Amino acid sequence: MPNSDWKVRRISDLGEVITGTTPPTRNPEYFGDGYPFVTPSDLSYSKRRVTTKRYLSDKGFSRFHRKALPANSVCYTCIASIGKMCLTKETSFTNQQINSIIVNAENNPLFVYYLLLGNRDRINMRASGVAAPIINKSTFSSIEVVVPPKNPQDKIAYVLSSFDDLIEVYADRTKILKEIAEILYQEWFSNFRYPHYENTEIINSPHGPTPKGWKFEKLGNVCEYISRGISPEYDENAECLVINQRCIRNRQINIDLARRNLKRVNPKKYVRFGDVLINSTGVGTLGRVAQVYSDIKCCTVDSHVTILRTTKTKYDYLGSTIFDMEDYLSSLGVGATGQTELNKSTLSGIEILTPPIEIQQKFSNLIRPIRLLIENLSRKSKVLRQKRDLVLPKLISGEIEVNKLDIDALSG
Repeated sequence: MPNSDWKVRRISDLGEVITGTTPPTRNPEYFGDGYPFVTPSDLSYSKRRVTTKRYLSDKGFSRFHRKALPANSVCYTCIASIGKMCLTKETSFTNQQINSIIVNAENNPLFVYYLLLGNRDRINMRASGVAAPIINKSTFSSIEVVVPPKNPQDKIAYVLSSFDDLIEVYADRTKILKEIAEILYQEWFSNFRYPHYENTEIINSPHGPTPKGWKFEKLGNVCEYISRGISPEYDENAECLVINQRCIRNRQINIDLARRNLKRVNPKKYVRFGDVLINSTGVGTLGRVAQVYSDIKCCTVDSHVTILRTTKTKYDYLGSTIFDMEDYLSSLGVGATGQTELNKSTLSGIEILTPPIEIQQKFSNLIRPIRLLIENLSRKSKVLRQKRDLVLPKLISGEIEVNKLDIDALSG
């Protein structure tokens, strides 16, 4: 116990605990665009705020108003993907896999969020069941945590939220930059409004109207290298990394999820700046795309990921084109359910539109600074998250003293 002011409390002492519910699908009128409906698939293990895929309607609110969560409620996944969390931004609902705390006036909602985040491993140990681990409402409510008075809570929340506030700013900027990149690609290569397009004749081709001089070529001709990765020999003490399908999400590579490999690797299979990586196995992951946009030393991919490498086209253009094809790629898998494969011959046979190299170069000149800025923001977010995770346990345990911190002066 840090000092006599810090007390052992149950989670239920921090506020009202609510277990969510899912409106029956036979009543579609309960769904609409009014109130976020949070499910574990909307959540992550590191993001404080959430954007949901589904919403409830006013009728849904009226029917399930007792399950409504006000803004700044703390949501904690207690079934299956246990430990995913968020803090609600507005009146929201959750499904039955999530227990939430409507934080009372004696506690700071942000502090409660970070308190649960810092105790996540200990909370998750209370799960029962093997096939489907669960922390039921009564167990969740009874878990004990050490809690300081409100004033230190406010100060601890201020420090930790300063990290997450900046991370969220970077996330918003990244989203805008990705939208700009996508709009530029669509304008140039779908609507054909590239620089001086007025001077180019549009002709009819087997693929529809196309600028004269532009060609459709198979990826097998455009790429000098198309290959799956290796079957790794994992060793956490090894020097080199292996990117797996979990690393590829939202068109970016999370190298923190890569594992270490001891096996000898053909030099061609080491990823290079500009390589396009495609998840090539399994329903749900197949078709996800990312592009190597930083120098990753001694790193390959595993056998479930395909490398595309080009010297005949600008890699910025190739990456943007493959990004635009993600949904199409996910539909090309063949094989048994759960074991679908996107094989090399299928990929090699896909035709893409290849503009003249000077058009690709102009596009690269515009898109590359945007993509590099996205990578830079991702790195900065990673560093901030690491720093937050370093100080979080020390703050919520009282190891770092905050009593002398004047947050009014800092925020003013």
